[in-house]
Amino acid sequence: MTWFSALLFFECEVIGAAESDPLCEKSVRIFRAAGEEEAMTKAEEIGRRAETEYPNVDGQTVVWRFVRVLEVQDLTEEELGEGMEVFSRLMWKSEIQAERWLRSEDEFGGSTG
Repeated sequence: MTWFSALLFFECEVIGAAESDPLCEKSVRIFRAAGEEEAMTKAEEIGRRAETEYPNVDGQTVVWRFVRVLEVQDLTEEELGEGMEVFSRLMWKSEIQAERWLRSEDEFGGSTG
């Protein structure tokens, strides 16, 4: 069996709150699988098991729902080690700038021009 990583997508709902823009999360998880089909099945199971709900400080119920597996990658490794890459994605600079979650290049010490 080899190690895989999966990019999972979750969405949060606060029951009774009037939110027009729900909080979402992209989460990378790692696990072992025998092949890509088993890896996809395991990734979906991990996502469903991660669903949770709890009361917030205002007494409202917060619900985190698993939406879908965005991507699965075969790490092609039998053992994991410190500093090992467990997820990567190549993107054009125009795609990166469209991602709301990415901070400006100035925050990373790059130029904005």
